[in-house]
Amino acid sequence: MFVTPGSCQGLQALLLSLAEPGTEILLPDLHWPIHVQQSLLAGLRPVFYSLDDILPDLESIAERSGPNSRILLVNSPANPTGAVLDADRIEGLLTLARDRGWHVISDEAIRALRVRGRPSVPGGK
Repeated sequence: MFVTPGSCQGLQALLLSLAEPGTEILLPDLHWPIHVQQSLLAGLRPVFYSLDDILPDLESIAERSGPNSRILLVNSPANPTGAVLDADRIEGLLTLARDRGWHVISDEAIRALRVRGRPSVPGGK
């Protein structure tokens, strides 16, 4: 468990705990810049995957990943796009990560955000 003064510090501590030489982190092409900065500071190698519209594209993630890919970062609602993952997309990401032995980091800093009156994540209130 990490106790940090904020989410950015918490994500940084988590990335540092997962970093090993050569480890790749999968990040979306369109991303919140701090995720790249945190990855580089932790010694991780960012690998960018494409978005299908504004949602993570499972095929692109599978194609871009390699033997050193160990971490998949998911951001929903996404900053800066505002994209919200539905339950099916989340399940697809988790299945892919589970099959490949990846850690999944889900940045839900704006989880309480409501888009058009709907929760930003499945099961959100």
